[in-house]
Amino acid sequence: MATMKNNALAAIRSGAIAVMAMAWTACASAETIDVSGVYASRADLPGNVERIVTEPFGGDAGPDALIAITDRLGSAIVEGQPWFRFTSSSFGSNAGEVPDAALRGSVRTEVTERRVQPRIVKECVERDDNKKCVRREEVRIACWQLDTLLIPRISLVDADGRRLYSRQQSQSKSVRYCRDDDTIPSAISQIDALIDDLAFEVRRDLVPDERTVAVRVMESRKDLAKSDRNAFRAAVKLTDNDAFGACLSFREMEPRNPRQVSLLYNIGLCEEAEGKLELSAQYYERALDQSPGRDYPTRGLIRLREHERGLIQIEARNGVSEP
Repeated sequence: MATMKNNALAAIRSGAIAVMAMAWTACASAETIDVSGVYASRADLPGNVERIVTEPFGGDAGPDALIAITDRLGSAIVEGQPWFRFTSSSFGSNAGEVPDAALRGSVRTEVTERRVQPRIVKECVERDDNKKCVRREEVRIACWQLDTLLIPRISLVDADGRRLYSRQQSQSKSVRYCRDDDTIPSAISQIDALIDDLAFEVRRDLVPDERTVAVRVMESRKDLAKSDRNAFRAAVKLTDNDAFGACLSFREMEPRNPRQVSLLYNIGLCEEAEGKLELSAQYYERALDQSPGRDYPTRGLIRLREHERGLIQIEARNGVSEP
């Protein structure tokens, strides 16, 4: 079983490496290297949760929120395949597909409008014969603030009623406006924006994120051998259009600079871009050994952990994890 699991994981990772290899020719951002991967969803759902039935949402914003959330989840594609499928069959139904989980809940809103500090402007109150302003006075323009709060109570439960996921974090928007503004904000438009934000957050909670990011290389040449400083600077510039060549150059300098932080980090970034996650982590850790708490390698390790979790979530979905 362990061998089968390792083989399956290797196949998943080899596919990820193939995708990442394409980044070498696509990397065109200044002093960056493109890193591609599938990064973990915030919630670790059981791998067999694929078919979802939706129950009507309560609350004044419930119906609109349900549509937005199911649209987001239904269109989520990971490695070319839909991550979720929605079914109309409920638990215990003999017809159609029996769902793996049910999405239920309510979403309500609270809208308040209150008077706030006025806007102070100076307006002309007297002009001369040539219509030139000769006296100005301060004028107070009445202003208000429109506050909109979205309060979700959303759960994903399995057939036994166990809660697999919940979101109860409220979201808010505030807009200040004054009597002389060209437009007056709409509570409806604010609610719509909050619902879109909620749907996006639920998607990030439940679906791994397949993306490519341009990650900046480190450019400091401190503690670098003098004979390598020009080559290092040239390699950094080379990432503009030839990340592969830049990585070859970084690696060639390592034997002469085994403790130089920028070089260790940049090599780790090259390994990450090629899908060699364990080797990449080793370089980031070596960089942190030389400069504890340094932000670039610290963020690199965080990114690697999210990538590893993403791979595990795909393993679970593909049924290659051990029971």
